[in-house]
Amino acid sequence: MELRRRQPRTDNGRALIYATAPQMELVATFQVERVTRLPLNLLWQSVRDVAGISRREFDAYYQGLDAGVSIQIANVNELVRPISLKELRETWPGFQPPQGFLYIEDALAAKLGIRQIGLAA
Repeated sequence: MELRRRQPRTDNGRALIYATAPQMELVATFQVERVTRLPLNLLWQSVRDVAGISRREFDAYYQGLDAGVSIQIANVNELVRPISLKELRETWPGFQPPQGFLYIEDALAAKLGIRQIGLAA
């Protein structure tokens, strides 16, 4: 379960996981199973046993908001070969590691060697 303050533009599909410094590589993929936006009291009830954070941390993260988003993930897979930041920038001109979400087209994922969830050339 991933918690977010803002809802992503998609409610299903493939997500790529980028590991920040010192690793600085694209390292894994997962399937977005469901995206849910709920009032905070209902969101907490639905994620408290799986979110991996305390109620205090949850409240601090969502401070100032009336609702929040949970992203249910499935099929997390490490890439066979992580893709370095250098290679990402060579393949994807202008790439900057995202602070939140960054959307990728299927053609670019294929160019990076990511054919399907968890597999890389």
